[in-house]
Amino acid sequence: MGRHHQRIHFPTEIRDWIGEIHGRVPEVSRYEIVRGTCILPSIDTLKSNRIRFVPNLAWLNNGSFKQPTTMPQLLADCPRCGAAKTTFDVLASHVCGVESTWCVKFETFSVCRSCHKPTVFILRLEDFDSVQKANRFGIMGFEGSVNDFFEVRGYVSLKDFSRREPPEYLPEDIRAAFIEGATCHSVGCPNAAATMFRLCVDHATKALLPGTDTNGLNSTIRRSLGLRVRWLLDQLLLPETLRDLSTCIREDGNDGAHAGILSDADVEDLIDFTSILLERLYTEPERLKLARQRRDSRRTQ
Repeated sequence: MGRHHQRIHFPTEIRDWIGEIHGRVPEVSRYEIVRGTCILPSIDTLKSNRIRFVPNLAWLNNGSFKQPTTMPQLLADCPRCGAAKTTFDVLASHVCGVESTWCVKFETFSVCRSCHKPTVFILRLEDFDSVQKANRFGIMGFEGSVNDFFEVRGYVSLKDFSRREPPEYLPEDIRAAFIEGATCHSVGCPNAAATMFRLCVDHATKALLPGTDTNGLNSTIRRSLGLRVRWLLDQLLLPETLRDLSTCIREDGNDGAHAGILSDADVEDLIDFTSILLERLYTEPERLKLARQRRDSRRTQ
């Protein structure tokens, strides 16, 4: 048997999960299911092929699965019944991302013991010493309270529905404003969204201004986003192709900030302009920089 494969015994209730694996991993021809026994790839291979963990089953060092002796528990405020610091039973979990190279994020399906209604919480690993355990077992491998290892970062709600993701490689303040604007837009608050997208453009364009007043630049232009964008376009510090959409963000952005009369279509225009502008200023230069680094690395090998 190859070093990447381990023989495990599994109960009947996870045969559907075994079936999900077929066709998702290149070594599919090496599987066999005979009287409850299956040869599976390592846990790293499963994760790299986006195959979910088995609910309520933990991965052991010897490659077998077992039911945890104690179901993981979470202490949090219940968004369904309002109970404060109540206990949730964690029934399933799914890895949804990694921050800062090691902080694993999970979405967990949890049931409140007060109202018996489920909530999907977003948890972030806070204990560096538990990274390997979290990577190998997932949350379902933690027995008892998971609050000792994970921070509750919120729960899945309407604000997560079809939210526009920010472009890559943005400064943190601009990224935070974009996410807040996208969240406002996803929950039907166009005027609040317009204000935040306008703030993104405000931060991005201030960084393009020279330190001294030249070519007509003055304190009024520096303060006004609309005048500042026009000046940057005239000085070719912003692409000319953005001029038409820049009129949209000057007018609609101010309306959103002061008059409160924007529609969803207006905000979509603002999102389009803001996304394109930020990609031109931050995403594309960083991608080119990384491409050059990869090219130089290949040439030095």
